[in-house]
Amino acid sequence: MFLNTHTYYSLRYGTIAPKRLLDLAKKLQIKALAITDINTTSACIDSIRLASAYDIKTVVGVDFRNGVQQEFVMLAKNNQGFQHINSYLSSFLEHPRFKI
Repeated sequence: MFLNTHTYYSLRYGTIAPKRLLDLAKKLQIKALAITDINTTSACIDSIRLASAYDIKTVVGVDFRNGVQQEFVMLAKNNQGFQHINSYLSSFLEHPRFKI
């Protein structure tokens, strides 16, 4: 399982569309994939919807970064976990010490 993959929603870091990422994962016979874009959950819902057609288990989360410094990665266990990640992400991005 790849635990920290980025799509083009990871601005300045990711270059691949969610569908293309799933295409590559299928080609490499990957059975599970964690979509963890940098400071965003924008690709998560589309990735989950697309993943069923590829028979790939998709876990979603966020790679939290302050500027270029990775702070930590969170993965959602379920819908409630995804909601908690989004709530935390909002407070993280609003913090005065946060750098883009």
